[in-house]
Amino acid sequence: MGCSGGGFDAGRLSRRSATRARASVYQEDIGWNLEHALLDYLTPSERAAIGPVSLEIPLRGGLAGHRALRRNGLAVVEMPAESLRFFSDLCTATAWLAARGYSLSTLTDYLNLLKYGDPSAFGRRQMPLPLVALQIPEDQLDEPGVESRRSACFSTGVVFILAHELGHLALRHQGYGGIGRAEAQANEAAADAFAVELMSRSGDLPLGALYYFTAMSYLEPHRGDFDSDAAWQAHVSERTHPVSPERIQSLAESLLRRRQRFAAGAAATAQLADELRPVAAALIDTDLQQLRRLQGESVRPSMLAPRRSDTWIVEPPDDPLPARPFSGYFKGWLGPSAEDGVEAAVILYRDGNRVRGRYSYAGIGGSLGGRIDGSRLGYRFSEPGASGTGELRAIGNDVLEGRFRTAGGAVGALRLSRP
Repeated sequence: MGCSGGGFDAGRLSRRSATRARASVYQEDIGWNLEHALLDYLTPSERAAIGPVSLEIPLRGGLAGHRALRRNGLAVVEMPAESLRFFSDLCTATAWLAARGYSLSTLTDYLNLLKYGDPSAFGRRQMPLPLVALQIPEDQLDEPGVESRRSACFSTGVVFILAHELGHLALRHQGYGGIGRAEAQANEAAADAFAVELMSRSGDLPLGALYYFTAMSYLEPHRGDFDSDAAWQAHVSERTHPVSPERIQSLAESLLRRRQRFAAGAAATAQLADELRPVAAALIDTDLQQLRRLQGESVRPSMLAPRRSDTWIVEPPDDPLPARPFSGYFKGWLGPSAEDGVEAAVILYRDGNRVRGRYSYAGIGGSLGGRIDGSRLGYRFSEPGASGTGELRAIGNDVLEGRFRTAGGAVGALRLSRP
């Protein structure tokens, strides 16, 4: 039994001895939460159904490898240290960026990079952990406002996961080896509802569940990751407990049913439920999935530095890219015509006939990707609120021109050249 499933391979993340050191801290702190924030609020019948329960913190197990099991008749909750460290670092990064007034878009770029990017861009065999990749200095994490924000995210997220696993035990759910997908999905929703009920008794609003499910939704396989509906359906049929839109919607409904019982108040609880709904919607939005893929494949380490704007404004790279067709930094215009166009900038990364890139114009940023055929590049592009296709023609090494069409039918032209 697990809290959630994800398509991301945790083995791609850098591992350090610090994870081992944190495991003992997690064992003590989370063990206290298990005993005093949860077990004390179980009913006698729930306590009897679960029986004595122990907490184990293995070093490995994946980013979503939390699970409940019975070993020799005794209940055990396992929470991998690598998963806890990853979630803790995400909470810390969110808190630091928000406290400093930086955009959180670098965090979502990082999550997209984890799923679709290449660790060689960092000169590594494995992806760096969040604080390293996002260039957040560890000596500034004790600043006012950072620790309280981080704690509100991490502690309530961990307690929710613990409560979810206790739900599996109390409801006597069996493992996923011998049951179908529908039953497994129902078990996950029931364990989530149990967690919400248990936390409502203590009054702690599971704010961290929003952060956890948001992060996992970026790493979860989407329809856009598969070449056909058949391949996607085959994948879905094998998944027992993904972070599905149905599961997240069910969690939102569970919160709303108990909104009067949380110490934060009905309004704050309803707001949390409302913030979960876009997470569910994103999982079925194929245009957004395409945008995330293009973003992940075009992210470079320098783009993850803290910035004020939600949009990464395309600027010349620190290290010049090869000056060949469809490679490098270009500026020019896009729009209905040269007279009515707006200033635009594009950076293209070429690998053989494959091209990925980022562009920005008028405060909007987007990603593109495609393949070269002779002197032409056919590409798909995606940006917040729009997507489509286009074609660029190379005029020598230094000029690109072409046309594009949005999914909504709008057409335009662009002309770019090396500065």
